[in-house]
This record gives sequence, C-alpha cells and structure tokens, in this order.
Amino acid sequence: MCCLQGVSQLMAMVLKTFFCNPACDVVHGGITLKLPDADLITIWFDYSMALQDGAAHKYVYCLKGDSGCRFCCICLNAWASVSEVLDEDDNPIMICVMCKVSEMVPATDADLLAAIDRLAHRRATIRNNATFERWQKASGLNHQPNGLLLNDDLRSKNILRPVSQYCHDPMHTMVANGVMQVVLWCLLVELGHHMDIWSCLHSYIQLWFSPIHFKASKLHEMFGKKRERSCKDAKKFKCIASEMLGVYPILAFFFQSILQRGDLVCELELKAFLACCDLMDLMMAIPLEIVSPTALQGAIENFLLASKNAGCKFIKKFHWLLHMPEHLKKWGKIPTCFSLERKHRLIKRFARSVLNTQDYARCLYRETINHELAKLKQPDIFKAGVFLVRRHHPSAKTLSFLCEYFKAGVSKHQCFVSNSAHLQPDGFAERGDVALLKAAEGDHGPWGACEVWLHVEIDGHAPMSLISLYNFVRYDQNLYSATWDVKAAPMFVYTSDIISSTTYKKSAGQVITLIPLAHR
Repeated sequence: MCCLQGVSQLMAMVLKTFFCNPACDVVHGGITLKLPDADLITIWFDYSMALQDGAAHKYVYCLKGDSGCRFCCICLNAWASVSEVLDEDDNPIMICVMCKVSEMVPATDADLLAAIDRLAHRRATIRNNATFERWQKASGLNHQPNGLLLNDDLRSKNILRPVSQYCHDPMHTMVANGVMQVVLWCLLVELGHHMDIWSCLHSYIQLWFSPIHFKASKLHEMFGKKRERSCKDAKKFKCIASEMLGVYPILAFFFQSILQRGDLVCELELKAFLACCDLMDLMMAIPLEIVSPTALQGAIENFLLASKNAGCKFIKKFHWLLHMPEHLKKWGKIPTCFSLERKHRLIKRFARSVLNTQDYARCLYRETINHELAKLKQPDIFKAGVFLVRRHHPSAKTLSFLCEYFKAGVSKHQCFVSNSAHLQPDGFAERGDVALLKAAEGDHGPWGACEVWLHVEIDGHAPMSLISLYNFVRYDQNLYSATWDVKAAPMFVYTSDIISSTTYKKSAGQVITLIPLAHR
C-alpha cells in the first residue's frame, strides 16, 4: 500500500466504509453513542475537508504534483514554467510566480472530475505509453482505475467534492521545508557576501530564551559550523518545523533592528524575510479567531511580491499560500498537521525497540495503540482553562512559607503546588519563564511582565502564581518588543492574570520580551 495507486485505493475503501455502508447512514441518520454518565449523543458525519501536505494530496488524488505542467488541481491556470534558478542537481526548476489571488482562475469540483474522466477515456484509446505519459504530465494527473476519484460508489452519493474539500496544511507550507526556509536561505546567501552571518547568528541567538515548554534551548545550533556546511552543500536552509517556529521571532527582531539602523545591505531580501515573519504570525494566530481572510490575503500578497522582488526561488508552496484566504473564509479556520506529525516520533520510538520481526507490524500497532490508550486515561487530558499541571502536595518548607505569607493555617492535604500551569485559552507558564500579565490599574504599559516562580492551589480556590514583577520601560512598535526593568518584587497573582509566556533576553538589569501578535 506504499505505492501511489495503493494509497488512493485505500482512501476510497476507508470512505466507503463510512459513507457507503448499508448498515448505517452516517450522513442523515448519524451514530448514537452512550456517554459514561449514560447520556446519549448523536454524531453526524460529512466529508468536508481533506487536510494534507503536498505529498499526501498527490498520492490520494493521483496528482502529478510538482512534476506536472499543471501542478495545482484547484486552479485552471496554475501552469509551471522553466526558470533560470537551478535545483540541487543543477537542473532548471519549474516555477509559478503568481503573486495575487485575482490572478488565479479557480477550478470547480466538476472541472477536476471531468479531467479525471477524460484521462481515463484517453487511457482506453491511446496505446503508446510515452504519448499517454505526456497527456498525464500536461493535465497534472495520474490515471489509476481503482483510485479515489474514479470510485463510482462515492461519486454517486456526491461524497467526492475534490476541489471544495481540498485544504493545504499551513505547517508544511510555511516551515516544514517550506517558504520560510527558502526566503531565509536567500537572505543568508546575500548577507554572506558582506559578513560572517552564520557565526553572528550563532552567538546572537544564545542571548535569547524561549518558553520552557517549547524545549528550544539549542536553537543556536541551527547556525553552527556543522549545520552551515550541511546547508551550503544542499544549497538550502535545513531545519525542522519546530526549530523554525522557535527561531523566527528572534530572527525577525534581529533583522528589523538592522533595517532600523539604516543599513541598506540586502534590503530586498530583508524585507522579504520580515514579510514572511509577519505572515507566520498571522498563521499562528488563526486558531485564536482574530485573523480575517482579508487581512491574511493582504499579508500573503505583500510577502509574495517582496519575495519576487528579492529574487527568491518560488517553489510550488508559494502558490499554496494564495489559496489560504479562501480556506479560512470557507471553514473559519485552517487546521495544521503539527499534532499528527508528532505521532511519527512515537511510532519511530517503538519501532526501534520491537524485536519480533515475524509479526513486526502487529507488534508495532499494539505498542502504539496501548500507549495512546494509556495517555487518554491520564487525568485532565482534555481539560481546558487555567489549572495546575502535574500538581502535588508542597514540601514542608514550601508549606511553611505559604502559611507565613497568607498569615493563615494551610493544610497540606488541601494545598497543591506545581512548576507548570495551563493558561487560558492555551499555552503554559513554567517556573523560570518570563510571562506577560494583564495590565493592572496604575500600570504604565499595556501589559505587565514577570518571572514565574511557583503555582499554588489552596482549598479548591482559583490557582495563584508566585512571581517577581518587572517595571515597564517602553514598547517598540517596529520591533514588536517591550523593555522592562528587573526588580526583586515577589508577589502572588491569580494564574488567570498570566497572558502568555514569551521569548526574552536579559541585558544590563533589563529584560526585552517579544510580544506575540495576539497581544500587540
């Protein structure tokens, strides 16, 4: 099932199990389930969205993908042309340099299904394989008789709406070998003609600290000598998605500082990368429902124009961006594959320890499923809002401090402490983090800031956090950063008053924090 045809056929079988099952009409009748408290709930199903990366869409829909002249099946005019830019093997790459949504001619479900039918008809009439391959390349499609889009059962029930259901994954588009790596590589190459930018960034990034929950303490290694040699050999910037997500706000601060100083070296490349960072900020804020399709479209078109002016290599993922505003308008959100991609690590972990080669697949399934079931049984696994993570009773020393601070007796059995707390609506504040606070009366800035020391919950009351409060100095709107004076001012605040942990750096008794888009 690892071949192109097998994946498409497998997807058709899965969908038929749900939507062409004579035992249950999940679209109109639904499925009724009994909850643990004996209440009943009915769930109806609809195949509304196919969220996949480029390779998955290619295999499931039998598309040519990047090797086809028409590389985007949801556009009628997305034709690739040969560019002067070379790939890793010094061959000209195929590019599409559309920069505006208005330049696209959108396809319909009927257009794509008709193209699939025409290709099937040609397969029946054209005997020469080389000639038929040219038809496939021109149409951007692969013919597979048992593939998903030729399944008569699904098409008769109007389950297949391939264009309407098509959704690009923002994670793979932006940071998983995506457009951000392309633009950053373009910038690094140009800056490398004027300075040792790799060593400079390697030293600079070590000055910054990310929220502890991100586990991003080695971001500077992205610009070490070993990574530099690897990137230059591959002629592209190589990093995983989590590394890029952790480092791009720091790089945006650094390069924006260069522009503010009036240094016009590589100005076009700098502006392209900063436009990419602004777009990434919007992408990350979509789940918070504060980004409109119009704002997203404006940021995308601005970024594409800046990238074109900078001479960046327009891989096909640049074109994916133009479809994002329509995705957001249609569904109100654009989910990502982050959580699903992380499952790969779990499977690889068990794959290394399974020694039963005769029944390898079944053993791997068993270990993975058992791990997931055990995780689902953990307390508070789906809990939302503000709460203590992995809470426990305090030590005698901590309990004594709490009794002294609150000037009241605190029972150990009614008191819980933790180094980590879940925030509202999302995120974590951990011991040692620098976090933003809701502005209190009398504050000089739009937020407060503090260093987190401990989280406490007493007698079932709302969680509180022991912090060291900072003094607001100024906010730089161009750098999206705030500066604070560090002072020893320990106090308790309600954990619900903590907005977000931040990326920060310390210098000469002050702290500079990067302000997330949602709180600017």
